[in-house]
Amino acid sequence: DNYIGSVGMLPLLEFCDNTPTLSAINLQQQRFTDKTVETLCIIFEDHTGLKSINLSKNPLGVKSARLLLDLLNKNPGIVHLNIDGTYISEDWQAKLQKAVQNNVNRSKR
Repeated sequence: DNYIGSVGMLPLLEFCDNTPTLSAINLQQQRFTDKTVETLCIIFEDHTGLKSINLSKNPLGVKSARLLLDLLNKNPGIVHLNIDGTYISEDWQAKLQKAVQNNVNRSKR
């Protein structure tokens, strides 16, 4: 278990912003807050190399789901999002999965 947490994650996310070859990031079980997800979404909005984000087992809810949906719409390169074990409702999970599928379809063109 490599727990960094919300505060410790901020410098790591800034580092990721300056790493264009980053294609996947595993942020599982980090006790993220909505604020951390907001920062993550700002940083990864224009990250053209990022394909996969794992946010499973974090206490994320509706606010984070909205932020992630916006991220998926702004960055069509993201074709995988793992939110298993979060507090995101099935309704929002379906919306996020649809956005991921739209990105997958765009990447095949």
